[in-house]
Formats: sequence, C-alpha cells, structure tokens
Amino acid sequence: MLIELAKTKAASQQALDSIKILSQFHRNRYGRDLVRIAREALALDESDLPEKSEPRSWLRDKDLEVRVNRMKTARDRIAKELKLDPSVIAPRHVLTAVASTGTLDVPAMREWQKAVVGPALLDALS
Repeated sequence: MLIELAKTKAASQQALDSIKILSQFHRNRYGRDLVRIAREALALDESDLPEKSEPRSWLRDKDLEVRVNRMKTARDRIAKELKLDPSVIAPRHVLTAVASTGTLDVPAMREWQKAVVGPALLDALS
C-alpha cells in the first residue's frame, strides 16, 4: 500500500482516492495524514533525500560452512537413529556456535543436547 502511494505521489485527496488498493476505511481514517506526508516528501529537495547504497554481498566463511556441514551430517545420522527431527537435536545456530568456538560450551546448547549429540559434533570438527 505504501509503495503504491509513493509511486502515484498522491499529494491530494483525489489522487489518494484513485489508489484502488487503499480501502475506503483507510482513506477516511488515514487519508489526511497520508496526503500530508506525501506533500512533505515531495517538497524535499533531491539533495536532502537519502542516497541509495549498493547492496553488500554477504561475506561467507567457507571454512565455517564446511565444519557446520560436517556437523549437520553427524547430527542427521543421530536424529535418524532416534527418529527425531534434526533441528530438535541441534538447530543450525547451535551448530554454527559450536563450529565457531570449537567447544560445546555455547549458551544456546542445552545439557541434554550435549549428551545426545555433543561427542559426534566434536568428532565431526576434528
């Protein structure tokens, strides 16, 4: 709805009424505020608008991903034996924390998880 409002640059009630995606209820309830905000935005000088920055690529740690994938394989094997969902035994954030620290002493890991899958995870790291 807001994107459509920005595209049409609805700076009057009539322009706002032409936006089909906006219900009558919303036009009546928020119409004046939306028109006021649109007028204020349109009155801004181009130099006052924020610059659009280029998206940054996500820096991946390939070594970390390899360690996590090895631990996922070990976790999945144990989960299959126990007939449990692998994410219950050790969700990805736990695997990532263990792979990062190299130890089971991570806040996100419960004691029962350490007992069930801990040794296999540490073996997968070495």
